[in-house]
Amino acid sequence: METDGEAGVLCWDATVSPFDRTAVMQIILAIGIPFGAIAVLLLAVSEGDPSAMYGAGFVLVVILGGIVLGLLLFNRKNVRYTLDSDGAGFRDLPKSVGKAERIRTLVILAGAAGGNPSVAGAGMLMQTEDSARMLWKDVRSATPVPGRGLIRLSGKGRDFTIKCAPEGYLETLAFIATKVPGRIKED
Repeated sequence: METDGEAGVLCWDATVSPFDRTAVMQIILAIGIPFGAIAVLLLAVSEGDPSAMYGAGFVLVVILGGIVLGLLLFNRKNVRYTLDSDGAGFRDLPKSVGKAERIRTLVILAGAAGGNPSVAGAGMLMQTEDSARMLWKDVRSATPVPGRGLIRLSGKGRDFTIKCAPEGYLETLAFIATKVPGRIKED
């Protein structure tokens, strides 16, 4: 972790798991819940009908396949976090950008080729995850998750997750506490 005491800036590089990123979890939930409900509905009304059972099985395979594919494609990425007097942000490091661009392009092309606008849209949404920033004035609460080395910032209609190195976690939390006094809450 780099510290610039005069400017009040913290910077560090981190490797982020897909399940540490709020957007990926939201996509998984947005796809998994409706498809799961469809599978349950098909099983409930099937009354032993083989075609409904195959349909429910297919839906469950799609859900599980999506999760496995997500784990493979959305593997870890390397980012650089910067916390300064205005807010917190991250950007992809160059070694992650090329891989991410190839994956995004493949997802968009797969959605277009398969005639599935949802998949193509998910690929387009992935385009916005190269960098993000949240200003301190927009932070409504900061929730530490020390067991996972995370600090979740919640703001106006969006969340932002900060992944800290174990040795810099307390320093980062103290820095955030000075920027959002009274808005640190325990999980």
